[in-house]
Amino acid sequence: MRIAIPTNDHETIAGRLSEARGVMVYRIEKGKLRGRLFRYFRFWKILQNEGLKDRFFRRFSECFRECDWLVIKEMHPGLQEYLRNSGIRIHQTQHERLADIVKEMIDITNKEEEAYVQTKEVPR
Repeated sequence: MRIAIPTNDHETIAGRLSEARGVMVYRIEKGKLRGRLFRYFRFWKILQNEGLKDRFFRRFSECFRECDWLVIKEMHPGLQEYLRNSGIRIHQTQHERLADIVKEMIDITNKEEEAYVQTKEVPR
């Protein structure tokens, strides 16, 4: 599983996705952090000058296309709908530190896996 978290300083989440310089992408496997990398938004300066417009929605979705989750504090409602329609799951958090957010997402995915195992029928 891959999760993306918008950030400016690699330590805390950005208040809004449109204010972030990029995203930290975490790779989580079997409930453990396996890797991370920072993706810089190449269109960030244009975004700061012009503001969030519909033409940026596709660019954002391309940044997250291999991610399973996008974790946010706040997001433009139109962008949120666009990303959800493109198959990206969105989680809104109250945490500030990226380390805390990663732990939160590991807990969420572990609970989902447990629920899936409990509902899955075992062949006899």
